[in-house]
Amino acid sequence: MSSDTKRTTVLLAVLAAVAVLVILDKSSGSGDDDTASVGNAEVYRAEAGLLAETRAVADSQPSWEADAEALRRAWDDRRARMIAAPSAEIAAARLRAMIEQLLLDEGLALATSETLPSVAAGESGEVMLVGLSLSFDASDAAPVYRVLDRVEHMAGAASRVESVALRGPGRMGGAGRLGATIRVRAVAHLTGGPSRG
Repeated sequence: MSSDTKRTTVLLAVLAAVAVLVILDKSSGSGDDDTASVGNAEVYRAEAGLLAETRAVADSQPSWEADAEALRRAWDDRRARMIAAPSAEIAAARLRAMIEQLLLDEGLALATSETLPSVAAGESGEVMLVGLSLSFDASDAAPVYRVLDRVEHMAGAASRVESVALRGPGRMGGAGRLGATIRVRAVAHLTGGPSRG
């Protein structure tokens, strides 16, 4: 028998004993008085209702424990895809490093980056949306599209591309380079307390 089950059993036994004592106390007061017996009946109904509610909660324990465990697993799964950092600024720096590595994998180099204002994703400030505006050049659009896809599917971060701006040679073509600016948002779990970016 688990400790939770033992506690539930003890709680039910104590509530039953209290209910019996209250009923005996009330019934021994004045058996001839009709108003006292009506009062006793109301007390008995209230105690019986409380006992029934307690039993219902105890009976539903496996259900709410399973629900709580499912919620814990869902939170752990989502937290595993968040950037863990003591502050929003550090989370944004870690996001920049991840994207910079993706660019290097595609043979591209980060030209400029700017940190966007962070937004709290809840009242606690423990979960934040951090953002970056990143610019880089490419010889054509193919590596840009691959970078966008990889940013959206990074294993270490729940991230999304918020916007893309492409600048390149005119319709006549030419040997010019294609410039790209992307805005990226990612979820960060702040391990060092609330922070506002």
